[in-house]
Amino acid sequence: LEFPHHDNEIAQAEAYHVTHEWVRYWMHSGHLHIEGLKMSKSLKNFISIDACLERYSAAQLRILFLLHKYDAPMSYSEESMLEAVRLHRSFVDFEGTVSAAIRSASKVDISIRPEAMDKELLEFLAQKRSVVYASLADNLNTPDALMALVALVGRTNAYIAHVESENSSRKYVNVPVISSVLEYVKSMLNSFGVSLGKTDSADSAGKEVESILDAFGGFRNELRNSALSAKAASRSNRESGMGSKEVQEYLNNILNVCDSVRDHTLPALGVRLEDKADGSFVWKRENAADLMKEQERKKQQELEKAEEKRKAKEREQERLAKEMERASIHPSLMFQTEERKSEFSAWDEDGIPTHDSEKNELSKAARKKLVKEREKHVKLYEKFVSSSK
Repeated sequence: LEFPHHDNEIAQAEAYHVTHEWVRYWMHSGHLHIEGLKMSKSLKNFISIDACLERYSAAQLRILFLLHKYDAPMSYSEESMLEAVRLHRSFVDFEGTVSAAIRSASKVDISIRPEAMDKELLEFLAQKRSVVYASLADNLNTPDALMALVALVGRTNAYIAHVESENSSRKYVNVPVISSVLEYVKSMLNSFGVSLGKTDSADSAGKEVESILDAFGGFRNELRNSALSAKAASRSNRESGMGSKEVQEYLNNILNVCDSVRDHTLPALGVRLEDKADGSFVWKRENAADLMKEQERKKQQELEKAEEKRKAKEREQERLAKEMERASIHPSLMFQTEERKSEFSAWDEDGIPTHDSEKNELSKAARKKLVKEREKHVKLYEKFVSSSK
């Protein structure tokens, strides 16, 4: 531009506000690229914030921003948004996992003295706090700061999994330790404007909801595990009454109802219910809108996967049909079809070409190659004849 646009903005703003100093610092953001191309109305690849929010939450979009330095180009694509969604999901799951571990430990009246693993986690927390601070002090390096939080989440998840494992000498986490980690992670995400949705309330209403969810989850879990056990028993003894088709259908209906509550009813209420491999369960309170969007994405992915499977099956059927069509051709005629007869001008008594389209005699090497092709087709033809009988 002939007249620098930043100076132009400053001149207009200072004139309008009647001031000689509009702002002291300028921060120029990097260009936005859509699927690898710079976003531009002329390229018709313009995407509005409102359009993005129809598919993704504000928190997920902010995660995408945090994954890029403010002054570097940012790429918006399906892949980059899936990565942002995955990271946001990991933070939401982390809050739910820590809250569930705290609830579990709070139900027993025990005092856990800090052990080596607790001290190691606190030291790791201190290290990552320093990394986050240094990253943000280095020209707002949000990608490195975010990765430090991701590493902290991963280490804490591993700590909880180890404590709650069957081989652990103790079954409950050190509540003050993991509470410190959760509070720090949430405070940093709040600073970035990233919401994790609903959280466990500390007031009486929140405690009442917790009790209701515990009771409902326990009832569903007992019903589901009973149905699974009965179904396994009926499979192993088909001759007994439990092995009847009607009983199998009844048990399947119970399991389908349990799945429907988990996958449809509770998400609409802002509750994620997870069935664990050991037969237990854990519930997490989250943003209902985010959960429903996630359900829609999963449904869309399943539809796309089913469509791709259908197309693959269709392609395979077309391939088999063409193969059967080729296999039905008698070996003596395989080089005289509409598709291939233009390649040659003469054939011997077995139908093997002897001269090319320009009536030149084929070389021994070319003839040998055609003989091998015919031998291969003979086997295919014999298989076709055998299957047709």
